[in-house]
Amino acid sequence: MHTISKYFSLLDGLKLVRDPIYGFIEVPVEFLPVIDNKLFQRLRWVSQLPLEQLVYPSAQHSRFEHSLGTMYLSMLTAITLLQDGISKKRIYSAIKDDANTTHIPSKKLGKFFVTVAGLVGLLHDVGHAPFSHTLEDATKYTQKDIEYNHEIVGFKISEHILKNYTKGTRGKDEGFREDVAKTVLAVLNKSISLSELSPIQKILRTIIDNVIDVDKGDYVLRDSYHCGVTYGNYGLERLWRHVRITSDYTLGVSPKGAIEAWSLRFARYKMYKNVYKHHVRNITDALLIKILANSFDILDKENLRLVLPFGGTNLQDEETLLRFAFWTDNQFLKILTEIEEGHFTKDFNLNVKPLIEKFLKRELHKRYHKILLEQFGIVKIDKKTIIRIRKVLEDIEHNKNVELSFIITRDILPPVFTKDVQASIRVINRRGKEIPLAEYLGFSIDRLLKGYEDVDVNEELDKYNEPGFYLEIFAPKNTNENLKKEIEEHLDSEFSRQ
Repeated sequence: MHTISKYFSLLDGLKLVRDPIYGFIEVPVEFLPVIDNKLFQRLRWVSQLPLEQLVYPSAQHSRFEHSLGTMYLSMLTAITLLQDGISKKRIYSAIKDDANTTHIPSKKLGKFFVTVAGLVGLLHDVGHAPFSHTLEDATKYTQKDIEYNHEIVGFKISEHILKNYTKGTRGKDEGFREDVAKTVLAVLNKSISLSELSPIQKILRTIIDNVIDVDKGDYVLRDSYHCGVTYGNYGLERLWRHVRITSDYTLGVSPKGAIEAWSLRFARYKMYKNVYKHHVRNITDALLIKILANSFDILDKENLRLVLPFGGTNLQDEETLLRFAFWTDNQFLKILTEIEEGHFTKDFNLNVKPLIEKFLKRELHKRYHKILLEQFGIVKIDKKTIIRIRKVLEDIEHNKNVELSFIITRDILPPVFTKDVQASIRVINRRGKEIPLAEYLGFSIDRLLKGYEDVDVNEELDKYNEPGFYLEIFAPKNTNENLKKEIEEHLDSEFSRQ
């Protein structure tokens, strides 16, 4: 693909890192204070697919390499946009009009754009916890009033890391880096909605977080490669050489990129069906959530800080920063076990050690029952609802002397009729007209339902894009089948009282 040396010359300094997806990743030397920070280096020890590796043993890669890959693909995408006349004009105009980019001279507009894109890609996952989304979900299954959001934490961590990026610079470069840091943080701050961002911030946000974006563009290929499957394959160069900026400052594609935009969406769907939501992954998810929720319930404030070191705490606290830097997958399970064994304070009797041993030995439950929650009037899932479901299942566990675990899931939608494909992704033709991807490729729902005058197309799309919630229950092999009916009766009784 493109080389970034036009914007970061060999005189400025470029490091080359070997990578199985890109061959080599070019890393600007000016990014090294960010990459070498202990809070970023931590990602080496946070697995990208911590539970999927129980299904695909070769999936041993980390969030560190995904972050480097996303950084690189983000910079290459930024360069593509700067090589398209209309996109470049929109980008330069947006930078000049932004109140936070007052130190950027005209000759450095391109470098500014590529630099911010790279740093946003580099830092987008820095707040991920050990076991990533599973730990976040577990905070919704505990009775404690706690939560973990990797985007909120990542923003605060990025604030701290970027101090190293701006430190020690002088003169014009100092102002340049300050504007870079301010823009990166605005893009990463998810408390600011897309509509509230300035045009240049909006462009950069959609490069990293959009219906087609460089985050997905890297992880479907990388995860597919390390799992030893081909589900995530799409035309990498074909897509990212043909992205464009739309009239409302989001990411679209030229006609040459249309097929690969669809391919990326379909590749992601296949990865979710076959890898990310593989039934064994769901079983391990449920087991780990049970371990974590039980631990969160029982631990006092001090021990909870050992397990969950950062949840809105002031990041100026060096002790919290140090704990976070060593908060990795292996260290996390070790701390849970040591707390139970009384290595820190009293024995809390978490009863998680046998579950951890089962997890590590891959002694897993089997699929037992899957229930559509809509039959109990449950059409929305929140923490209160999850706790009520958990209480029903725990009562049955206690009364029937069985072992159950569970998660709440939704159907994974084939992308053909999703709003992303039907409306959000736009193809920009030579005349500048923006056409929805499905319409351009010939499978728009309007076309397919033509002649059905009594059908409300928007209503049908809304229905399709809101699949129901399922309760998936897992249990040891040979668990009594008659228990299924009893579970449903108890759920019906619990939720008929709402």
